[in-house]
Amino acid sequence: MCEQEETSKEHVPPKCLFPEKKDLPDGFDFRTNLIKVPSCDKHNSQKSMDDEYFLFLLLSATQGNEDKQNHFDTKLVRAIERKPHVYEFFLKDMKEVTIPTGDGKYEQAAVFRVDAPRLENIVRHMSSGIFFHHYQKKWNGTFRMFTNSMFDMTSNNASEVNKTIHEVAAKISQAFGSEVAHGKNGNIFSYKMYSEGEERHAIFMTFFEGFEITVLLQSNV
Repeated sequence: MCEQEETSKEHVPPKCLFPEKKDLPDGFDFRTNLIKVPSCDKHNSQKSMDDEYFLFLLLSATQGNEDKQNHFDTKLVRAIERKPHVYEFFLKDMKEVTIPTGDGKYEQAAVFRVDAPRLENIVRHMSSGIFFHHYQKKWNGTFRMFTNSMFDMTSNNASEVNKTIHEVAAKISQAFGSEVAHGKNGNIFSYKMYSEGEERHAIFMTFFEGFEITVLLQSNV
């Protein structure tokens, strides 16, 4: 969403999140009616590596449906086999942690360190595109992000921090429960929008019916 001239269309979220027809049963097509927004060639082409990074994060998360698992077993496995060196950095600091699953229960999970600034930039770019698609105007205010799929693995009170993250994520999901979901392929991606006038907006994005990202937008005025 820069000031350069529009020369192409960009998929929001990235097209690679949606499985190809060759990886689906006959008659299924999850690449129909995808959201597109104006873009310049420079920014559209430069973000391809970020798109792959974001896809890996989504498909590696514990949250998600059968379509996520199928996408992991097909597209992502092929990508890892083709370029193993690209994905090795995810494994170098992988460790086991205890994470909350709801109803006071916990489970062990393998986690790896996420490049938080990079993820924030990816989500900022994506939420700007969704905002433009929804309101047909650019967003130039501030941005804050929250997700149910990132956990603390370093601090001394990580268990308490992760419990709080899980509880806040559950409250956010519940708060958006009555809002209308948008997106023609909801099993892969959908979003809900809540606005307070022109100054405050919230976008609740769900990927593979489990990985949730909430974005808070605040006007600079």
